[in-house]
Parts: sequence; structure tokens; C-alpha cells
Amino acid sequence: IRRVSKDEARALGFWHDETPDDNPMVDAQGLVEVPKWRHALINIAHPLLKQGLVILDTPGLNAIGTEPELTLNLLPSAHAVLFILALDTGVSQTDIEFWREHVQAAGARGRSAFAVLNKIDTLWDGLRDDVEIESEIENQISFCAETLEIDASTIFPVSAQKGLVAKINGNQALLERSRLLALEHALSKDLIPRRLEIVRDSTRGEIVELMQRTAALLETRGRGVNEQLEELR
Repeated sequence: IRRVSKDEARALGFWHDETPDDNPMVDAQGLVEVPKWRHALINIAHPLLKQGLVILDTPGLNAIGTEPELTLNLLPSAHAVLFILALDTGVSQTDIEFWREHVQAAGARGRSAFAVLNKIDTLWDGLRDDVEIESEIENQISFCAETLEIDASTIFPVSAQKGLVAKINGNQALLERSRLLALEHALSKDLIPRRLEIVRDSTRGEIVELMQRTAALLETRGRGVNEQLEELR
């Protein structure tokens, strides 16, 4: 972060006079904290990335209000969307609204959409056995599928934190328990081989939408011309 004046924060889009409750706190010197950078490009040696997968990690829903272009403007160009949810909190009303307004709209154009239930390690509390943990995960998957109106096979329960720890330490047992491999498998076996199909369907959808808009515009102009001809007659 860095500290700037309110005028500079306003120029960068982080200070809005009309919504004072959403503005950052002002310190004793009259300065506010803003992010030092907004975009980062990271390259790592991962098999999925070597196959051509490009990941855009956008801000969470709490940042949509201040920087909507970082997320909303990128959705139409994405071939697939990973919608990250927390298993311990479930699907909130805000999640449902965003899913229906933006993710489902993108999915209507042939894009893949996956829901990821993160933080399944919160169930590893030592009080529940594996059967109870599995039952709770299945219940959450069913609830999520019903709420978001998607197939349960497109919902992946994972523990991203434990998966990262397992990869760093080379712990295969923990990696399998984190279920991160199932998500990677879905991306590598479903998404990457279907890139051509996804791009084709996306292009077709955009062309159809463009044709519909053009037809509506021509129809409107045609009516205007006919009305002018009637007036001239």
C-alpha cells in the first residue's frame, strides 16, 4: 500500500464523495491508504500453464464496488469462470446475485463455469470422522448445486491452503485429501482440450448478438424513415 491525499485517491478512483461510508479511513496527516499496484503478471512452471491455460485472479466481491472493471470487464472474454466460495460460510445472497447477473450470463454464451467450495479443512477438527466429513461436504455440494442451479459435477470442494502446503512439502497424502488434484484434472481434461469448441461457441454467440443488435437498429431506423415519408406525403 501507499498513503496519498484524498484528492489523489479521488483521481485514482478510491475516494467517492457520494458514498462516504465506503471510503478508506483518513489518518492524522489527512492521508488514506490505497493499493500500490492493481495488476500483477506472474509466470510459474506448472503443467496446466504450459498447456496454455491463463489464469486471471480478480478481486473478490468486496472490491467490486470500488474497482468493477477489474472483474466485470474481464468476464466476457474468459473461456471459463472459477467461482470461489467458502464451505464454512456457504452461498451468500451477494454470491447468488453476482452468479446470476454475471457468471450465468457468461455461461449462456458457451463458457464453462465451475464453483469451488474452498476451506474444507475447517471440517478436519478432530471431532468428526471421515464419514461425517464426507457427508457434510456432499450436503454442501447439493445445497450449492440447487442454489446456483448447476450440476453437482461442476462443484469442487477443495482446501487451497492445505493443497499449497502439500505441494511445497511434497506430501502426497495431504495433497489428495485437499482434493486440489480433482480441480486440476477437470481443468486439464475438460477445459484445455475444449478451448477450440469454447472459442467457437463464444464467437458464434457474439456474432448472433451483434446481428440481433444490428437488426434492431435497422428496424428502428426503418420505422423512422417511414414516419418521415408519411409526413412528407
